[in-house]
Amino acid sequence: MAVIQHDVEQIDVLTYDTIAHETSADPSMSELLHLIESGFQDCALEKGELAQFWPIHDALYIQDGVILYEDRVVIPPSLRQRVVQHLHAAHQGISTMEQRARKVVYWPGITKDITDIRRACDACNRNAPS
Repeated sequence: MAVIQHDVEQIDVLTYDTIAHETSADPSMSELLHLIESGFQDCALEKGELAQFWPIHDALYIQDGVILYEDRVVIPPSLRQRVVQHLHAAHQGISTMEQRARKVVYWPGITKDITDIRRACDACNRNAPS
C-alpha cells in the first residue's frame, strides 16, 4: 500500500505549456523544432543525436510549441522519467504500459524505458513476476 501511495503522490499534471517550455529549453529538441519548422531543409536528422527521429520525420509536426508524432506528443528528455513513472503508477505489465503510452506519448527508446521501470520495480516483481 505504501508503494501505491508514494506513486500517487508523485503524479504531476503535465500541461501543454510545460511540455512546450521543456521542448524549447532542450538543445536537441529545440533544434528538432527548427528543423520541422524549416521543412527539413537541413539534413541534420540523418546523423548525430537527432538521427533517431529521421525514420519518422515525415510524421512530425508542431502545435503550440509541442512536437507531435502522428497524434502523439513527443516528450522532451527532461520529462520522460516523470511520464514513465506516471505510466507505471498502476503497476501494470509492460504490454499494458506500452498500450497506454502508444495512445498519447512518444520518444525514441520509450519501450526500453517502460521495460526498465517495470523490471526494476520490487512491488511488481513480488506481486506479478514474469
